[in-house]
Amino acid sequence: MFLLSRIGRLNQLLLTNVQAELKKSGKKPKTESECFVLISLLLQGEPYSLSPTTLCAFSMQTPGGMTKTLNRLEDGGLIRRRTDRDDRRALLVELTAKGLKSVGALLDQTLTGYADAFRPLDIGALKELIRAL
Repeated sequence: MFLLSRIGRLNQLLLTNVQAELKKSGKKPKTESECFVLISLLLQGEPYSLSPTTLCAFSMQTPGGMTKTLNRLEDGGLIRRRTDRDDRRALLVELTAKGLKSVGALLDQTLTGYADAFRPLDIGALKELIRAL
């Protein structure tokens, strides 16, 4: 249990660092939930789309919270909502070209943050950490 809490804390610290950098640069996204949505869509591969319900399940965010997150991202031009071609009753959320560019930069910053966090560890400590996980 201690290990899981430490991993969660490390993730929180890294996300906080990424968000601080994004806020300084004035770029979108600005919240953890926005970052999560964009990265989740990117990881789906083309056409970079998921249903809002699936995004809620992945993020453990309430539908109301997800609606607010999606509204902010849509207002920023990073996502768009569209009707599912296979089921016209359903909506999908997809990355825009601007969103794809933004999430690429976000992912670069996130990976740089992880690399910086683990840089002080020697190879033996890294191998032990990998083995433990």
